[in-house]
Amino acid sequence: MSWTYESESPGHEEWHEGYFVPEFADGERGFGVSVGADDTQIPVEDLGDGTFRYRQAGEVAGWRICCDCYLHANEGPTKLWVSQQLWTRVASPIQLDPKTFRLYAPDESVTDPTFTDDAEDAAEKLWWREHIEELDAFGALNGSLSLTRAAAAAMDAAVLKARGVGLSWAKIGASLDMTPQAAHQRWSGVIDGNLPRSE
Repeated sequence: MSWTYESESPGHEEWHEGYFVPEFADGERGFGVSVGADDTQIPVEDLGDGTFRYRQAGEVAGWRICCDCYLHANEGPTKLWVSQQLWTRVASPIQLDPKTFRLYAPDESVTDPTFTDDAEDAAEKLWWREHIEELDAFGALNGSLSLTRAAAAAMDAAVLKARGVGLSWAKIGASLDMTPQAAHQRWSGVIDGNLPRSE
């Protein structure tokens, strides 16, 4: 189980994938997926030679939400974000309570503990609130700034074109819902040096 987010703001192209990882009582974390061993062994370290160091699934004390953060979707992650909230592993399915961050998983399912819709929904909402919500807001701000700058450049070009064909400041101001004086004050600096001088 994982959740993804991709910024839709121009110039702010981030991609994020959030997921659970098992955590042991000493704070060591396993990988978020099984790698090569049976489901009761959790890989905790890539030894670099194609093998892994494992710990027993029965030792898992809980889970944390992590997120691989990519600046560009087609490149490797540039950052790993880790939630401060530990989701405690409980001994029985009747103790499961996602609202209080309590999850149940038998040893063979510790790499994917959320087998209820409530738990998955609660986990995704926490990931969004703690990590993505602020990034999304910054992305919206950056995107709106890019659009504002593009609109200002387009307006500058339009005014330059209008003056180039001889439109008066009165006509330009009227079409832009401003006074002729305001239009002149706003764009006379842009116009100076950009129009060919008549001889």
